[in-house]
Amino acid sequence: MTDPYEVRFTFFWYNDREIFFDTEEEIGAKMKKTADQGITHLITFSCTHFRWSYRPWWEQINECLAKIVKAAHTYGLKVIEHHSSELASYPDTPEHLERLRKYLLDHGSSLETWSGLVEYLTGPDSPALKWPQIHEKTGKPNITAYAATNRCYNNPEYIREYLEYLESIYATGVDGIMTDDVQFYCQCRCEACRYLFKEKYGHTLPSPEKWDEWFGDMRDPAFIDWLHFRFDSIQNFHNQIKTHYNRLGLQLLRPNYISLAITRDWTASSVETVPDLHWFFQECARACVLRYSWLKSLSEEKHRAMVAGQRGIPHGILFYAYDRDQLIFSWGTAMLSGGFYINTPEGGGCELDETQVRSFEKKHAGILFHIDEMPEVGFLDSRDNRFFSPGYEMSRMEFWMQSCIVHNLPCAMLNADLPESWKTCRILCLNELNVLSEKQIDDLKEYANDGGILMISGLPGNQNEKYLERSLKECETLWGFHLTASDEKSYEIFPFGKGKICLCGKFFGYPGPEEEIQAVFGKNHLDFRFGKMPFEFLKSTPFVCANTIRSEKSAVRSNIGSLYEGIRDIGKQVCALMEQLLGDGCFFHAALPELVLAAPYRSRREDSITIRLLNAGDTLTPPGNGVEISHDDPIPFPEWQGENGLITVRLPDTMKNVGHVDFLSLEKIPQPLPFERNVDKLTMHLPSGLLKDFGMIYIR
Repeated sequence: MTDPYEVRFTFFWYNDREIFFDTEEEIGAKMKKTADQGITHLITFSCTHFRWSYRPWWEQINECLAKIVKAAHTYGLKVIEHHSSELASYPDTPEHLERLRKYLLDHGSSLETWSGLVEYLTGPDSPALKWPQIHEKTGKPNITAYAATNRCYNNPEYIREYLEYLESIYATGVDGIMTDDVQFYCQCRCEACRYLFKEKYGHTLPSPEKWDEWFGDMRDPAFIDWLHFRFDSIQNFHNQIKTHYNRLGLQLLRPNYISLAITRDWTASSVETVPDLHWFFQECARACVLRYSWLKSLSEEKHRAMVAGQRGIPHGILFYAYDRDQLIFSWGTAMLSGGFYINTPEGGGCELDETQVRSFEKKHAGILFHIDEMPEVGFLDSRDNRFFSPGYEMSRMEFWMQSCIVHNLPCAMLNADLPESWKTCRILCLNELNVLSEKQIDDLKEYANDGGILMISGLPGNQNEKYLERSLKECETLWGFHLTASDEKSYEIFPFGKGKICLCGKFFGYPGPEEEIQAVFGKNHLDFRFGKMPFEFLKSTPFVCANTIRSEKSAVRSNIGSLYEGIRDIGKQVCALMEQLLGDGCFFHAALPELVLAAPYRSRREDSITIRLLNAGDTLTPPGNGVEISHDDPIPFPEWQGENGLITVRLPDTMKNVGHVDFLSLEKIPQPLPFERNVDKLTMHLPSGLLKDFGMIYIR
């Protein structure tokens, strides 16, 4: 069996060509081309992704899948079938019909190929009208942003029919299954949900006319229970899938992804708690322009790395790269994150030749993937805080994380429920960490008392583990010190045992006009209703900058340049404070040109450290008029001119006798770098002009 940390994925598209026309020999040629590039595992994708829409054609689709599996196995490739478990297109309006038409055209297909499809989807037996999630006000099937309806996971008839369909998939010989789009939206007043919610939680869902009055009140235990009910429904679905294939005697490979996790989970699609998960990765959506959204990708990947580390599995990133420079840049971004890489041009096969990057991965797998992070700063994450506290949308956490990434201060996301993991970092950031139990507060005080540094924004623990509100006085009694900085525009540092507490004021470390910051942070977060946060302000700040550049148009207006200025300037103040708090204990420092990124990792297999380098220079400055961005904007990879770089790392005790420091890249042979040792510190000189796109310093 292939080491899971050395698996090399790609997405293989099977569309009209493959389903209706390709012979076994033609499918085989595509599998050979893929295997020759160093790929080991295929995840399928198809124009029939909304699989319920194509129910009359399931037999033909499975015949194609069986050919793919047979050919893939011939070349030693594993196949994971991937499709939407619940979406069915509903072209009931001209706009919805156009959405379906465009989707098929974008994915190697057309409406003409599927004769009678529109009539089937809008007729009385439409799959879009079977077992749907029901809109809370209209009582009709909910129509999603995909111009499709979604199945209800609490409907037993849907579960029965879907499991039966999965059996037909398993019969093709696939090695794994990836059930996509497992989403429970904020509504669903179907009969099954009303019954189960009453049975499990004792509440009756409000009538449509009273829904708005009830929905979103974060002080109402019934509404909090409703949010839990959605997650319970999703979890139960995943458990049923696993139980079903285990009863069939199958042990299937289960990769899964989620696009956004550092946000409220609007559709309850949390992947981190599914029962079977062998690889966990991030999807950087097709509409995100690679050149500008990489910073969001890197901060999101901190979450994937945390979850994967807890579960002992690899993490990675899926990109949609369309040319070689995008391929190299996105691959370098994944390597910088410490994760594996997947690429797929939307709708096509393995069109970009990945041989060069896959060969590099294979040669250096031990130091690329069998690694541990080396963070200076930890950002405390609470799943309860993300999902059940309205203040999470207003957290500074992601902005501070992105600031650390830009300024090469190694950081990680850490689980608030796992205090043993906190010891990897000397600073813990508690950003608007509202939901905390008394035990968690005690654990955090113990961390500081033992020499750690707590860097606090907001009022930590103002909700208990049952999400009930605590007053400022109650919080300060639990913590044993005051929790508001004397200067709202600055910070306050004081000792706590062997460690320190740093209280940050309301206006410190966050971009934007003071009046807008006041509008967000100047009131009790529980006064904001679920889904009613001041998003217009948040969209103007860098920590959600990906949302401002999502577009399927060829060009779109964006203020990415000014957003980056906020990260660069205000974020620099945050990082300077962190470095001040670390003092001489700071173990990593990189003096490099602006947006030359550096991240250190330690190998688990040998006494070595790698420092991954990525030239992201000028990527956050739009070309041309500076206000429009496009997928066609080139990756700049500016030539590094001027002074040499200087990187210093504190060596662990087992590496005091370092004898080799080499620079590795995709195109050059390993090149020795000059270095000096001073007790436990190693200083390396990186000549200007050496780094073109991605490089890696190998210390051993």
